[in-house]
Amino acid sequence: MWVCGTGYFNATFATDYLGIPASGEDVRIRWGEFCRVNGDQIVETYFLLDLIDLMQQAGFNVLPPSRGADGVYPPPRAGDGMLLDGQDIDQSDYTLQHIRRFIFEGLNNYNRSELKSMGMADFFHPQVQWYGPGGIGACDGLKEFEDYHQKHWLHAYPDRMVQNLDALIAEGAYSGGPGWAGVKATHTGEYLDCPATGKAIEFNGLDFWKLENDKYVENWVFVDMIHLYRQFGIDLIGRIENGN
Repeated sequence: MWVCGTGYFNATFATDYLGIPASGEDVRIRWGEFCRVNGDQIVETYFLLDLIDLMQQAGFNVLPPSRGADGVYPPPRAGDGMLLDGQDIDQSDYTLQHIRRFIFEGLNNYNRSELKSMGMADFFHPQVQWYGPGGIGACDGLKEFEDYHQKHWLHAYPDRMVQNLDALIAEGAYSGGPGWAGVKATHTGEYLDCPATGKAIEFNGLDFWKLENDKYVENWVFVDMIHLYRQFGIDLIGRIENGN
């Protein structure tokens, strides 16, 4: 059995954290978590903090300006994200099969020439709200998703493949999954400010999706940007110390 959640820690940034200098100001620290439960104990956890977003709040911009909107991570628009009761089993099964089709028949289908070869329009609502991580930003609608994130991602990692996500789960209209590594790729094109390295890259991340009338209307996304850039040979936290 897996359970998951995402939200904020609201706090005052009073002392330095992981090499990020304290601002003394109020911050909200975005978190995502998946836990595997055996009996009455948690036996496995995937957990991420959006450290780039925290750096931005503290006044440190270690990546180029986001193409999307910074700091946009709202709760579900329908206000139905707290699933405290059991959901309809048939709906949950359908949602799970749908997200599997999206990932393995959509995200992995790119012919390296046209964005539409992935068939994102078959899965994402035209007005999908895509809440990307710090450094990428949120996208308002499918067109922004394509322009601000997808085409740059595919340019940099045209051979990327989603791995087998053992913890992919669904409950009612919601689905989610963690991946360590969730995606593997070769870094063959410039990404953000980093030229192609030619290296084999692994992505750690978390995703949460909301399905409505066979289309995804909201998607909350975490990418471990610190880990990603470390594979490029770049220490993002070190950029604070170096003033870059």
